[in-house]
Amino acid sequence: MDGGDAGRAAVAAVDKNQPISFFATLETNISQSLGAQRIVASLTGIFAGLALVLSAIGLYSVLAYAVSQRRAEIGIRMALGAKRAQVVRLVMQGGLQLVAVGLALGLAGAAGAARLIRTLLFNVQPLDPLVYGGVALLFLAVSSLAIGNFAAIAQRDVKRLLAYSSVSQAGFLLIAIAANSTAGAEALLYYLIPYSAASVGAFSVVAARERELRRPVTLGNLAGLGWERPFVGVCMWWFMLSMAGFPLTGGFLGKLFIFSAIYEAGWWWLVVIGVLATALSLAYYLNVVRSLYMRSGEAPAAGVVLAAGGSPPRDLLLDVTLGAALAVTIGSFFFVQPLVDLASDAAASLPF
Repeated sequence: MDGGDAGRAAVAAVDKNQPISFFATLETNISQSLGAQRIVASLTGIFAGLALVLSAIGLYSVLAYAVSQRRAEIGIRMALGAKRAQVVRLVMQGGLQLVAVGLALGLAGAAGAARLIRTLLFNVQPLDPLVYGGVALLFLAVSSLAIGNFAAIAQRDVKRLLAYSSVSQAGFLLIAIAANSTAGAEALLYYLIPYSAASVGAFSVVAARERELRRPVTLGNLAGLGWERPFVGVCMWWFMLSMAGFPLTGGFLGKLFIFSAIYEAGWWWLVVIGVLATALSLAYYLNVVRSLYMRSGEAPAAGVVLAAGGSPPRDLLLDVTLGAALAVTIGSFFFVQPLVDLASDAAASLPF
C-alpha cells in the first residue's frame, strides 16, 4: 500500500463519506507553493553572477586602458631605476581605488535591492551582516582558487610558484570556513596539518637549493635535483603530490573532507569549482616533479664552476626537517582517525 492508499484508508476510517479529489504530502504542497519564488530566486542568482563577470571584465578593461595610457610614464620610471614590484604596486593602487568605490556603491545598491525583495526572504533580514559576509567569503574563495592557480602556472621561479599556490590553497581553507558547520571546522583543522607540513618541507628544499646555487631557484636549475639528492627529491615529490591532493597523502583526505562539508552545506557548485581548481593545479605541481628528475636544465652562469662526481654534502638539519615533514604528510593519511578526533575536539572548543 502506497502513501496515497494509506491516507485514503485513514480518512475513510474517520468518515467514509468524505470525498478525496487530491492527495499529496505536506512537502509536496510546500514545494508547489514556493515554485514561483524559487524561479525568481534562481533567475536573480543567475543575473547576479553575470553582473559579477561583466564587472570583472570591465575592471580589467579599465586597468588595461589606464596602463596603456601611462606606458611612457612607466617606461621612464623603469629607466630611472624603478623595480617591477614598484610599478605593479603603482598600478594596483589605482585598481584598488576603483574596487573600493565599486564596493561602496555595490553595498548601497545591495541594501536597497534587499529591501525590495524582502518578501522573498525567509528567516533572513534584508541587512543581515552574516549573509553579506558569507557571500563575500564565497567569492573570495573562488577568486583565490582562480588567481592562485593561473598565476602559479605562469611562474618559472619555484618560490613564486609555491607562493601563488598558497593563495590557491587559501581558497580551499575559505571553502571550509564558508561551510559554517562543525564538519567544515573539522575539515579546516585537519587540512592545516598536512598542508603546513608540505609547505614547510617544500620551502625548505627551495631555500637549500637557493643557498647552493646563490641565485633564485627556477624550474630550469631545479632539474636533476632528484638524482643529486635522492632523499630531497623524493620528499619534494611527495610534498607536491600532497598539495595537489593525490591519494596516500594527507592533502587528499583534507580536500575530500572540505568538499564533503561544503556539499552538506548545500553549496554543490563550490565542489565543482574546487575539483576543477585541483585538476588545474596538476599543471604546475607535476611540472615541479618533472623538473626534479630531468638533467636538461638551464645553462650555468658565466664563471660558475660545477662540481663533478658524487652528490653534494648532506645537510643534517635539512634532512631532519624534510623527514619530519614527510612523516606528517604521509602519516596524516594512514593515521587519519586520531587526527580527525583531535580536529573534532579543537573545533568543539572554538567559541563560535
